[in-house]
Amino acid sequence: MGDNRVISIMLSNEALLQRLAASLTVIDEHETLPDQLSSHGDVPAIAGLLVAALAKFQHQSGIKSSVVVLATIEWLMDGMCSDRPLHQVSCLHLWTAWFHGAANSLSPVLDVRRKKKLSFLKDEDGQLDINSRDLRLLTFLLLNIIAKDVGLVQQCATDCIRVLLIYTEERSPTVAHHLIVQPWNQLLLLNISESHASMPAAGAVFSVLLTLVERNVESITIDKLILWSIQWLNSTHVERLLQLKESSTCIDLIEKVLTSKQRRPKLDSQVQKSLISTLEELRNHLQRDKLDVNCRCPREIMFHGSVPLCTNLFSKCCKIRLSKVQHLLGILT
Repeated sequence: MGDNRVISIMLSNEALLQRLAASLTVIDEHETLPDQLSSHGDVPAIAGLLVAALAKFQHQSGIKSSVVVLATIEWLMDGMCSDRPLHQVSCLHLWTAWFHGAANSLSPVLDVRRKKKLSFLKDEDGQLDINSRDLRLLTFLLLNIIAKDVGLVQQCATDCIRVLLIYTEERSPTVAHHLIVQPWNQLLLLNISESHASMPAAGAVFSVLLTLVERNVESITIDKLILWSIQWLNSTHVERLLQLKESSTCIDLIEKVLTSKQRRPKLDSQVQKSLISTLEELRNHLQRDKLDVNCRCPREIMFHGSVPLCTNLFSKCCKIRLSKVQHLLGILT
């Protein structure tokens, strides 16, 4: 309730929203920021992050906005290609917020439109509020970010491509299918996996691949990526798997694949044996962690990798992961 009051106050503050809208218009060569803001090059990015947060909470609370802040597609695309992580993250958050709920709001605080209008939407675009050509370009840019960047920018791109596919699928299944079956997109994921991907990059591949598998997309490339995911799990030390959130996504992916009657891969006996051995070792570690947690004070701080968690939260995470591992072992044995 308290959060809703704060959001309501901010969404009804026309002066604040107009200033945020003015901050984003710095992208227009014919418009400039007020003098007191013009010296701060990061102002549009910071304003974008605040607008994205407001759009997210507006969708959750259903509160109407007194002013609509426009983010043009051209600026969002340019920002994604920026060499400044703050600008990339801001644009990715704006896209994610818009796909997630701003496009459905009756009085949205955020709107995304082209500055220069293209031709009318094609028949295949259905109920989309964005041209399918822009969606194809956006998908390409997101996968390029996943391939090149690390850390927060990469995670934001992974989250964005997921909500983009959900948004598109709900409104135009034809366009959604076209986006996810593009051979170039799948080859880009394969290239990431074969270039000794970092842990964050591997996690991004798992997330996007899980999205494709959930939508029953089939191809030789995806089958190769699934086998690579299994090999990644087998080749990563158990102590590292316990610390990495990527391992949880990888297990979700493998479980989804192995429970699918349509696409269950034929695993080499040695690969399957190694996978069972890895999961059994992971299960044993998680069981020991679970016993250790039960002997501690509920509010004591424990470290999950480098992340500090209270004992209660650590226990919940441990139980969830243990359940996933045991379920996967049940499928394999």
